[in-house]
Amino acid sequence: MKKLILTLCVALTFLACKAQSVSTKSTGKQATYSVSRHEGKLSIIKNEKNRFYQVKQNFPPSALVNGFLDLSSVRYDNNKVIKICADILTFSRLKVLQSEKDLSINIYFNDQGQVLETLFLADLNTKLSAKELEEIELEIKDNIKATFTNNHLKGVTYIDVTSFINFEELLKIKQGNN
Repeated sequence: MKKLILTLCVALTFLACKAQSVSTKSTGKQATYSVSRHEGKLSIIKNEKNRFYQVKQNFPPSALVNGFLDLSSVRYDNNKVIKICADILTFSRLKVLQSEKDLSINIYFNDQGQVLETLFLADLNTKLSAKELEEIELEIKDNIKATFTNNHLKGVTYIDVTSFINFEELLKIKQGNN
């Protein structure tokens, strides 16, 4: 009897853990985005064509400082990323989104400074649509470039930087423009 109860407890625990990692899909005009739970209250939202999320980063030894990848030479216009989001998200959408936590946008650059892909980290039940995320992703790919103050990142698989978008701040920007 104890064995049966123990087996049932293990099975239920496994099913509960498995249920937490279930991902859903949402489709924009051209891309499909998968949404999966991350650390309880957050969602990882990524274009299904993404390939760098959870891929081991390869880099030359010259890119390391004290054992860590040195990103101090990477320059990109974070204000432009914020403006892209402000341009895409309407005033009424920002009113709906303002209660959510920040949207984190991971931008993956190659060693030439071109955007390879993006990944979004949002509230678990975000009200952002796949269409909005797709528009943000496409605008970032078309308009954001990185530059480097030296060549020590030459040959790196990708360079991952994060932009934080606060919906309440975007709403204030929109209100200031009206």
